[in-house]
Amino acid sequence: MKEEKTKENINDNKTDPGVFKIIDSHFHIGKYVSSTFSKLYEGSDIKVAKDLNFKKIIFIHTGFFFNLDFGLKETIKFVKKYKDFAYAMVVYNPNHIEESINIIEEHYGKNNIVGIKMHPEDHRCFITDNKYEALWKIAEAKSIPIMSHTWNPDVPSKYQKYADALLFENIVKKYPGLKVVLGHAGAKDYYYCEVIKMLKRNREKNIFVDLAGDVLYEGMLEEFVGQTGSDNILFGTDLPWMDPLLNYIYVRDAKIGIKDKENIFYENSRKLFNL
Repeated sequence: MKEEKTKENINDNKTDPGVFKIIDSHFHIGKYVSSTFSKLYEGSDIKVAKDLNFKKIIFIHTGFFFNLDFGLKETIKFVKKYKDFAYAMVVYNPNHIEESINIIEEHYGKNNIVGIKMHPEDHRCFITDNKYEALWKIAEAKSIPIMSHTWNPDVPSKYQKYADALLFENIVKKYPGLKVVLGHAGAKDYYYCEVIKMLKRNREKNIFVDLAGDVLYEGMLEEFVGQTGSDNILFGTDLPWMDPLLNYIYVRDAKIGIKDKENIFYENSRKLFNL
């Protein structure tokens, strides 16, 4: 028993990026005009990901923010270039419902398109708005994972109120077959504690969180794993908004078991998105 514990500790302290296989479930491709962050990784984002032993990425193209057809075109172009590495999500825009649903119906399951992304704060549309009903119905019927930008609504940015993670509680009760990923762990500051409470209230539902973005508080991951387990946590970087090495180190050095890290880094995304 003592020998097994020692081996576990040794494995926990490995620092070589090649130790864990990784799927980055929250990756951005394309320029975002309001930010200079993307310039840091422009042209080198894929190399950076592969150098960190990322086996696959799941991305959205920022072109979707400007035009759905343009975003789709650029997405397909990118996955064809990186066929065995890049997988994509299309964006549901609640202000263009018919066009969004047509894209989902025609393209989900083709050209490495494996999910749907939604941005309530960007589209200025609350998660509970009826404009999302068409999305819930098609995603539940076709078992399509949905990833949503979620955040603490009690922050200076007035638009984050649209993306309150806790609003999903009523959605998954109405549509129990939904598979939902709360981007950024639904967090920021104290709010991750509220998200953990919601996850515990809905253990039977398919609600996941990802670790993308600047929400990596000391002890937060240990709290999530301790309270809810590791089967519903996905690794993500939010590249190019964040240095992916920071996200990698955060999980690698967390005080959780090797199996938990394997789940978070790779297995959970592989299963959820059928990769």
